[in-house]
Amino acid sequence: MDRYSRLRRILVEVKSEAVGLSEEHIATVQSVILQFNDIQKRADETFSSGKPAPDIARINKIVSGQIVKIHEIAVALKAS
Repeated sequence: MDRYSRLRRILVEVKSEAVGLSEEHIATVQSVILQFNDIQKRADETFSSGKPAPDIARINKIVSGQIVKIHEIAVALKAS
């Protein structure tokens, strides 16, 4: 879960700089930040309550999709 925190902090920094980011890119980054925050919060709640572990395959699928979105933004920024 520390990786999600670190990634979220990096994305917040990217969003706050917003150099070259379109409104759509900023909205996407914000959406990804919220998604990682939600994943981390749910995992923390699950582990602290003793509930069964979350569906890791589902979480990985969500994370992979979010990473693709961020990669698309990075590629667009490089091209501009």
